[in-house]
Amino acid sequence: MPFTQEELGLFRAAFALSRLPVEAGNYSDMLKEAGFTIRNSRDVSSEFKPTYDLIPSLFAARRNQIAELVGRGAMAQLDVIYPRILTLCRDKMGYVMVSAEKGQ
Repeated sequence: MPFTQEELGLFRAAFALSRLPVEAGNYSDMLKEAGFTIRNSRDVSSEFKPTYDLIPSLFAARRNQIAELVGRGAMAQLDVIYPRILTLCRDKMGYVMVSAEKGQ
C-alpha cells in the first residue's frame, strides 16, 4: 500500500534535519552523481523488518540520553511521532541492499 500524503509529510518532518532523502529513487541518483555504478540490488525487507520489534526497547533504554541531545520539547514530540514512524517503516517501507562500484 503506498504512502498517503500525510505519511510522506510525517517522514519529511522526521528527516528534516537529516541529509538523507525521503524518496527511494534519490539514493540511486546520489550514487550515480557520486560516480558509482550500481552492480546489484536485493530486497532485504523480510530480513530487516523484525528489527522494528527491538527498536522501542532500545529507544526506551536511551531515552534520557536522547532527551539531553534533542531537548525536552523535541522529546515530547518524539514520544508522539516516533511510534507512528516505526509502524510506517515496518508496515509500508521496503529495504534494498545495493552493491555499487566507483568508476576509475
